[in-house]
Amino acid sequence: MAALAALVGCKTVQTTGVEAVDGPWVIHEGGVGGLTVGGPIPSGLLGDAEDRYFARYIADGQPFEGFVFDDPPLMVGVRGPWTAFARSHGLMDPPAARFRGPATRKARAGLPVRVILIDDPALRTAGGVGVGSTLAELEAAHGAPNLRNLPPTLGDDGCSAELAALPGVSFVFATCDAARDGEAVVRVDVWAPEG
Repeated sequence: MAALAALVGCKTVQTTGVEAVDGPWVIHEGGVGGLTVGGPIPSGLLGDAEDRYFARYIADGQPFEGFVFDDPPLMVGVRGPWTAFARSHGLMDPPAARFRGPATRKARAGLPVRVILIDDPALRTAGGVGVGSTLAELEAAHGAPNLRNLPPTLGDDGCSAELAALPGVSFVFATCDAARDGEAVVRVDVWAPEG
């Protein structure tokens, strides 16, 4: 258990039922603190999950749903009932109220985290970088980043900086030119590392 706690950078991780997770909420390969991509959302975060549920479209009309939390300040994306429904029913106003209860029940039953999105500068990597950091700061903390253009997902997010030291973690900038010009990271995305 102590080895797992050291690996994910938190004080306490309860793996059976994943009930309790204490900070610090450090961004790392595969997650933030004890919240990991591919794992369930800890039940300690799901107390008022129905109020935190969202359903929307991103990018070119892809259904996206999940939960927005304040502590830690981040958004967790899941593949829940809205995602499945929207894929088979086409574009429409997301009926969040209809899927709020079913999505929350699935999350409490262990629905895996698909992605973690961070737009708050409070969350950082062990090297001290996150939202608000510059490309130069990313490089100083974790080595040279690989920049790539990407289609806008949530808006104002057309460039991703990826680091070999943090597989599955993308530092998102408005554009790659903006990143090169010293503008700051606008969001950090944590996905399952490829490979």
